[in-house]
Amino acid sequence: MYVLTFRIKNETIGGKSYQDRYDALHAALKKNNGLWYDTTSFYLMGSAESTSAIGARLVQGLNAQHDMLFVFDPEDMSACYFGNIGSLGALTGFFPKSKKLG
Repeated sequence: MYVLTFRIKNETIGGKSYQDRYDALHAALKKNNGLWYDTTSFYLMGSAESTSAIGARLVQGLNAQHDMLFVFDPEDMSACYFGNIGSLGALTGFFPKSKKLG
């Protein structure tokens, strides 16, 4: 099981609207082994991929300067992050195994 949270800036960037980037992320998420997403930007998902592999796949439609994504595996506490992380020191303090994507 993986835990995912993200933020997509509500702005058109490089010709891709907020909705375009959200839809690309959601389409990639639907390719996992189970998905729960009743809240706005917090997902639980199943996948046989590694933490880094799933993160790299999910960020393909996002913009590193304006969007943000964080994925972690609560079993082994591996984690990866992408994009505009405002409080990186706090995040990596909680998740010292975090690796930057892209």
